[in-house]
Amino acid sequence: MRLLIDAVVEAYQADVDTCEAYDWHVQRMPAGGNGLIYKADKDDDLHKPLCVKISKRDDRQRTAREFTAMRALWWSGTRGISPYPLVFYDDIAHLPGDVVISEWIEGEVMSSYPAESDKQKWTALLSALARVHSLTPSKANIIVPDAVLCIKHPADIVPFIQERRQRLPETGSVGAVDDLRELDSFIEKMQQQLPMRWDKPAPQAFTQNDLNNRNMIWQHDRMRFVDWENSGWSDPAQDVADMLGREQGFDISEAHRAWICNKYADLVGDDSVIERIAVYEKMFTVFWLILLTVGMENANQSSNRIAGTFKYSSDYFAKRQPQYLKKVRAMFG
Repeated sequence: MRLLIDAVVEAYQADVDTCEAYDWHVQRMPAGGNGLIYKADKDDDLHKPLCVKISKRDDRQRTAREFTAMRALWWSGTRGISPYPLVFYDDIAHLPGDVVISEWIEGEVMSSYPAESDKQKWTALLSALARVHSLTPSKANIIVPDAVLCIKHPADIVPFIQERRQRLPETGSVGAVDDLRELDSFIEKMQQQLPMRWDKPAPQAFTQNDLNNRNMIWQHDRMRFVDWENSGWSDPAQDVADMLGREQGFDISEAHRAWICNKYADLVGDDSVIERIAVYEKMFTVFWLILLTVGMENANQSSNRIAGTFKYSSDYFAKRQPQYLKKVRAMFG
């Protein structure tokens, strides 16, 4: 693996899309928001393609978390949903972050959520998610951390939202938000109108914590997930709510939303999860509105992310912020 790392270092240092070095063919792939991704293979039938992901070193310990997550899933018997992890490095010179090497998953990267009529893909997606959530602290043989956002009660999401709100001025306008104090009113009404605590803490299970469609890969009639850098223990309802509360979920009809929630509840054998999903989804919608507003405010500022990672344009924020504002006003206006 060190020769593969050397080949990646050579490709990174030369800033090239492809590189032939040390018997490895290294190809730079479209980057994620927080990491650089290389596909590596050899010109023989003995080696399968590998994924080399470089992520920023920070307090979140993204790469170590991702490697531990994938290892926990495979070693616990929840196999085939994540890539197979091979090795983790946190000491590579000449690279801008830590490195995890794993299986390269060949398949269709989902350009959107499945069509409502495609119950095969939706069932495969929810079944894979239920399998991830079957891993609980009592079943894990590997120590894994809490998720980046660890939820036991809805109140646990509030500081997560408030911290983003504090990145904005108290007053003024940003994009479609004419008065930033409206965001404060949304947060206040959210806390007043939604339950902030359950009668008992929600179950804790392993969660992926970033279920956008780009992290879903359709492979041979099954759904697999990549990008586990936010994963860990949390209420499993969070993953479904996160998925539904994203922009890609806006066009899902109410009938299909109900089908998704009921199908997932059947898969995990827990009807109470339906209420938790509904509450979390509303809270995540407020979160995304504020995050998009922060993005608009800071769109032209320099980023502290790794050079070459994906950066959203100001047009991205300008298009999506009004959509979330309309939805949040309908909920809490």
